[in-house]
Amino acid sequence: MRLKFLIYFFAILFLFGCGKKKQETLIDYSSDAGRFSVQMPGSPKMITDSLQTAVGTVNMYIFIFEKTDISYMVAYCDYPRSAIENFDPNQLFDNARNAALRELGGSILSEKDFNFNGYSAREIKFEAKFGLVVGQIVYLLADNRFYQVMVKGWKLTYPIETVREFINSFKISSGYSLDEKDSSFDFADWEHGATGHKNALALAQQEELPLIVYFHTERCQWSKRMISEYLASHKVREFLKGIPKVEIKPEKGTAEKELCNRIYGVTGYPKFLVFIPAYNNKPYNIYPFRKGRDWTVDEFTRTIGERIALEYNQKGHLFYVNKKYEDAIECHEIALGYDPENAYSYYGMGVACYAMGYYSRNLELIDKAEKHFIRALELNPDDKQSRKQLENIRKGNERMGR
Repeated sequence: MRLKFLIYFFAILFLFGCGKKKQETLIDYSSDAGRFSVQMPGSPKMITDSLQTAVGTVNMYIFIFEKTDISYMVAYCDYPRSAIENFDPNQLFDNARNAALRELGGSILSEKDFNFNGYSAREIKFEAKFGLVVGQIVYLLADNRFYQVMVKGWKLTYPIETVREFINSFKISSGYSLDEKDSSFDFADWEHGATGHKNALALAQQEELPLIVYFHTERCQWSKRMISEYLASHKVREFLKGIPKVEIKPEKGTAEKELCNRIYGVTGYPKFLVFIPAYNNKPYNIYPFRKGRDWTVDEFTRTIGERIALEYNQKGHLFYVNKKYEDAIECHEIALGYDPENAYSYYGMGVACYAMGYYSRNLELIDKAEKHFIRALELNPDDKQSRKQLENIRKGNERMGR
């Protein structure tokens, strides 16, 4: 199998330089979708590609951090289980090694097979460019997932200790396949289609809950990436528990197409829509694929939480304006359940508590408001509203001799 994606890694043209082989500080990086963690000198850029192999097309996910004289990379792809279950890992490693060396015009310095937590693995050290460039590759086959951990750099500045730390830091969790034909993620706890949309919408409206509506198609590569890289991750699945959600494929039927085109006005895929129907808010699209750098799973999850919190906070503000202070506090508390470090939620609870305490002469509520404003300022020191409210409370306490 020719591993085309290696071109991304090995075709980098480094500027020739010389200097001391300095030890670098590594930072933790993890991929929930990739089910791996590693330490790199900086945050990697993610690249994706479709790879034609002898067993069909597979999606390749590449995480690369590069400097002028060295690059660090982790890549993985999932092969169909039916194609890989009786496949000799050594043949896969041989093919990958040969493809890499062809791209490099390089030669092997050393090669050894080893066991990586029960999985077949191979380590290769190589040189290229007449010995000016050196590097290291580790191949690992974990169930049907093929990982590659790689470093390539100029020999004069090659940081041997840093490379060793990078290679040794690589870890995988117990594997499952994200192969599109044999995926463990099948929207099991989601509603499906037009009927499912009706059920999820009714529940969200009745309970004043957020609703997730996900439009996707079988043919769209971005839809497949949304599922494999985000929706299938443990963190996203855990975060979405308890939220009514429905996945819809417009090609499934007339009713699904009607929802897509007329009701939601979808013009491209995927569409991951978030809103609270009971508050008559417009659906908000959350799209993690960005020019330059896609969002991490943490960023994707955080954005969902921030959007839901915003809508609850807006409703809380309306309750406050209409002097329904207890309802306002409840909305802000719900918002914190989705975005625990939302400074505005604490501000909103603070002004509602202060209003109730002021009108009822309840000093306990005033004290509670003070704590909320303090917390809001801890989260956002530039929050002028919370600072002003806190100053007013403290001036009032001084007048009362508190």
